[in-house]
Amino acid sequence: MLRSSPSAMLGGAETISSGKTRAETTTSREQQTADRLYLMELPKALSSEALPMLREGINMALSRWSALQMAVENEWGSRNSRDIANKLCDDVFVWFTHSKEPLYIEDLDEKLDQGLLSLNTETDDGSIGEVAEKLMILHEECSEGNYSSIEKLREACAHRMVHYHVKQAPERSSQEWWWTRLLSS
Repeated sequence: MLRSSPSAMLGGAETISSGKTRAETTTSREQQTADRLYLMELPKALSSEALPMLREGINMALSRWSALQMAVENEWGSRNSRDIANKLCDDVFVWFTHSKEPLYIEDLDEKLDQGLLSLNTETDDGSIGEVAEKLMILHEECSEGNYSSIEKLREACAHRMVHYHVKQAPERSSQEWWWTRLLSS
């Protein structure tokens, strides 16, 4: 089960304080926020096929997270920023695959936030929650043998990986530049 209220986690009917079921209530911004607080999964054993797919999905999802990539590219966490980001990917994978407790999205939010902080980066754009939710969905789908989200990520990453072959020119002295300029005129 991916979405659950506290009463559902305790085995009761999924009702809201007014006595209406979740389906009977209108979805408001506050309700969506409250629902997100209880986004969780019970740990599931992943198949031998699903484990590498989940790892790949986590790596691709985090590679598309602009806050994380800016921190890595600009080395905000030191020259080891790439290693720190790779460790975050590994930590998230281990959290999903070795946890004995229910997987709560707020725990994943905290793990992602700590990962950014280790890169001297903070974000208040809501991206931590978005990435955490996508990762929870990826895990659930992998546990069901559904890899469609991973296929979509592969396609998105392939489109993004347009390589520009730009080579840094060797440095020239100002005199060499002047002669080159003069001869080409």
